[in-house]
Amino acid sequence: METVNLTGTGLVVSRVCLGTMTFGGQLNEDDSINVIRTALDSGINFFDTANIYTGGLSETITGKGLKGHRDRVVLASKVGGPSEEGYNGSGLSRKHIVSAVEKSLKRLDTDYLDLYYMHFPHPLTPLEETLEAMNSLVKSGKIRYVGMSNFAAWQMMDALHISCVRNLTGPCVTQSVYNLLARGIETELVPFLKEKKIAMTIFNPLAGGLLTGKHTKDSAAVNTRFEGPGYRQRYWNDDSFAAIESLGEIAKTYGMTLLELSLRWCVSYDYVTSAIIGVSRLDNLTQNLSYINKGPLSSDILRQCDEVWHKLNGNRFSYCR
Repeated sequence: METVNLTGTGLVVSRVCLGTMTFGGQLNEDDSINVIRTALDSGINFFDTANIYTGGLSETITGKGLKGHRDRVVLASKVGGPSEEGYNGSGLSRKHIVSAVEKSLKRLDTDYLDLYYMHFPHPLTPLEETLEAMNSLVKSGKIRYVGMSNFAAWQMMDALHISCVRNLTGPCVTQSVYNLLARGIETELVPFLKEKKIAMTIFNPLAGGLLTGKHTKDSAAVNTRFEGPGYRQRYWNDDSFAAIESLGEIAKTYGMTLLELSLRWCVSYDYVTSAIIGVSRLDNLTQNLSYINKGPLSSDILRQCDEVWHKLNGNRFSYCR
């Protein structure tokens, strides 16, 4: 497994990060732990969870699976989603952050997190309050690094400015949606991260499974993420399926499956520090890693993928200075 430096820090992480959203849901505890052990044996040292995944069960299972291996891994969790009862049971207030991190540490059976993300922006909480709370966790040794997930470039810039002015530990990594059907972050976020030397982890690399090539517009979406409105509204449309058909043709031309093309595309750019891969079966992990370990795509294949994206994205002004 290829390893890279987590840009802007001294941490070394695997190019693939194991996502744990399915633990305790699609995957039972025993199968989840088998996935963790297989990931470790494959050279993965980066693990991503959150306090809201399967009601906290994901963290509990992840902690069990990493038992005896904690010192050799980089463990990330998140705060911000609804995880406790009451008016202050979510968000990025100091009250919720301090409460949530203690519960995450207990579930994960560890006394520190390597990386702690603000899961979503929380407009009701001043960013200064959130950053000061995170800084206090760094000083107390409960977390090592601060991350931001699902934030825009301007919000990250605001966080960097506040951290600099107030002498706080600022964010060193972001986590964003990025795949062959969702490349909007290339407009502003990616150039910003390059300029400020901030690491990026990406999630949803297979567009919720659409880029596996197993779905058609008329097929049933039973027992998939596309049963609910969120993923259907994001991806399930004529334009996406037209793009998938074009990408499938590119893959076929070069002797690949759409799945292989999609996964290798994610690790073809240096600004992607680590791609978060989640699975619903153990054999998904071994197959996905076999593709990723083949390395980046050629410049010619990347150019053809760009053409598909330009057609999908359209010629409208999407960003104006």
